[in-house]
Amino acid sequence: MSDKEEAPRARWPNYWLLVKHETNSTDVLTIDLDGGEKALAVFSFAEEAELFLHHELSGTGWQVRETMIGELISVLYGFCAGVGKVALDPLPRDICEDTNGLVSLRRGDFVRTLIARRGGSGGDLVVKPGDSGPARRHPVQKKAA
Repeated sequence: MSDKEEAPRARWPNYWLLVKHETNSTDVLTIDLDGGEKALAVFSFAEEAELFLHHELSGTGWQVRETMIGELISVLYGFCAGVGKVALDPLPRDICEDTNGLVSLRRGDFVRTLIARRGGSGGDLVVKPGDSGPARRHPVQKKAA
């Protein structure tokens, strides 16, 4: 391999969300799980998001939107900071009822999975069990002798 050639970069998988653009805001779809908990609906493939959209939200202004890992983490701790879980590839109710709780993860567990999948340590992002949001690691300062 010459100096000008670069090794191919691994493509991290993207995810798809369902979003609705309003005049001054954008909504991101959350779904209700058993027990009244809310979860961000995250899809692994555009086709799965389209299927959900067609069966559950057709004609309501919702759209499928591709998102990268970093943006997804930002959504989880920004727009959806109050949402405690992520529903992976939820199925429309008319196809399969009462399974969305089985395919959900706590938000912090999902974020750790994203970071590990990306091959990183997460840098200075710390997600604690039962997390309420990301914390920043502070460098340890050594005292002068």
